[in-house]
Amino acid sequence: MSRYFSGTLLIQAAILGGLSYIAHAARLRVPDQFQDLQAALNGCGVGDTVLVSPGTYNGQFVLPARTMTLMSEFELSGDSLDWLECRLNGDRGGCVLTTSTSTGDSVTISGFVIENGYGEYQIQSNSGGLTIRDGIHLNVRHLVFQNNEQSPGLSRGRSIFGSSSSSSARLQDIRIQSDSLTNGLEQVALWMGRGLEIDRLWIDGTHDQGRAAHLDGDPLRVRHMQVRGYSDVPQFWVKFGSDGIMDLDDVLIRDNSATGDFQVFAGPRFRAPSVRGFVFEGNQH
Repeated sequence: MSRYFSGTLLIQAAILGGLSYIAHAARLRVPDQFQDLQAALNGCGVGDTVLVSPGTYNGQFVLPARTMTLMSEFELSGDSLDWLECRLNGDRGGCVLTTSTSTGDSVTISGFVIENGYGEYQIQSNSGGLTIRDGIHLNVRHLVFQNNEQSPGLSRGRSIFGSSSSSSARLQDIRIQSDSLTNGLEQVALWMGRGLEIDRLWIDGTHDQGRAAHLDGDPLRVRHMQVRGYSDVPQFWVKFGSDGIMDLDDVLIRDNSATGDFQVFAGPRFRAPSVRGFVFEGNQH
C-alpha cells in the first residue's frame, strides 16, 4: 500500500470518527426529560448538552469531568427572558456551580442567573457562585451573578473563583450586581495559567461592600470591562497581572470610593503590555 493511499485512509477515518462523535452527541432537557438538574449533569456523555428551560433550580451543582455544555434556551432563542428567568439558586447551601478536576476537557456554560451561593472557607477555597477546578478549558457567557457570599477570612472571588496553572477561561458578557456584603473580598478572583480572556464584564458595586476584581492569566486579555458604583467601601481593588502578554482594551473604572486601601494597578510581571482606552475618573480615595 502506498504512503499516499495509507495517509488518505487515515484522514478519512479521522473525519468519520469526528462525524460519529457529533452524531452521537445528545441533548438532555431539564425538566422535560430530567426533573433534577444534577441528574442530567451526571447522565451526560462526552460532547452532550444539558438544555435547561426557564425556572428556578435550587441546589449546588457539580459539572462532570468531560467535555460538555450547560445552557439555557437563550442560546437557541436569543430571548433575554430565557436567560434572566433561568436561575440557579444556591439557597446559601454552598457554591452554586463547581467544575470537576479535569485533564483538558472543554466546558461551556451559557445563559443563567447564578445567585444566593455561599463559599465555605474550609472547603477547597470555594466561591459562592462559580468555582473553576484544575485542568479545564472553560467558556462562560451570558451570566448574571448576584447575592453570592463567602465565609469570612476567604480571600477569593465571591462570584467567580479559579486558581490553576493548568486551566484556561474565557468570560463573555458577564454581569455582577446586587450584592450586599461585608467581608471585603473580591467579586472575581481568577488565576489561569493557560490564559484568561474577558470580553464584556460589568461589575456594579452599588450595594457591595467588598473589593472588585483580581485577574491574572498567561496571557491575559481584557476587552470592554466596567467597574463602577462602589461607595465608601473599606478596600477597593482592581488588579491585573500576567507572567506573559497582557492586553487591556476599553476598561472603565468610574465613580468608586473607599475609606481605606484603594488600588488599581497592573503587573508587575507582565512581559508585553498593551493598554488602550483605559479610563479612570470620578473615583475618590
